Amino acid sequence: MIKNAQTVFLISSDRDLNDALVDQFQLVDSFKFQIFNNLNDLKDFNNIDLIIFNDINLDLTSLEILSEIQSHNNANSILILSNQLDSRIYGKLKNSDRFFIIEKPFNYEYLERVILQNLNSSVSETIYLNEIQFHPNKKLLVVSENNEVRLTEKETDILMFLYSFANRIVSKKQLLNEVWGYKDGVTTHTLETHLYYLRKKLGDDKIISTEKDGYSLSICSEGLI
Repeated sequence: MIKNAQTVFLISSDRDLNDALVDQFQLVDSFKFQIFNNLNDLKDFNNIDLIIFNDINLDLTSLEILSEIQSHNNANSILILSNQLDSRIYGKLKNSDRFFIIEKPFNYEYLERVILQNLNSSVSETIYLNEIQFHPNKKLLVVSENNEVRLTEKETDILMFLYSFANRIVSKKQLLNEVWGYKDGVTTHTLETHLYYLRKKLGDDKIISTEKDGYSLSICSEGLI
């Protein structure tokens, strides 16, 4: 269980997005949710557990401010709601453990799961997939003592979603919707290709099994949180 009354701050000037998230999260009692239109308004706040930043005006200065606020509060990874990032910004985000990118369009239930997984420090740091350690924020698998494997963002998203429904069948439709948001040009073949490479990185074809109606992540009960 996460700590009571953890605080999530959204920095966004997108009124439609803000209203939609307020409607979505007003029924959630696992964390407090506040919205600010301006990043500078957040500087004087303490006890921030998680920051979500809508990337409409994301630049290098904003990244520095976000990192400073995160360090001051010892907050979890900063979630970036991304549409199309500048290549320099994208490179800095991908190479830093401070940030977790969520591409638009996204499913609100998926965002809620990512929030809860980040607020739960044990989940955000390490997930055990039987003998394999999975570090979502680092996009990293520790397959054995001397074997660390980097994951792509999509591979991380797929694994996180399957873990949310561990030992249950997840349909192809669900995965396409949650991970890609049914973007143009994304097909079942795209999903199967990503799963092929993910299975190779896991080094165990049996962890992610192909079922009649979709896929299942099979792990022992000790690996579930």
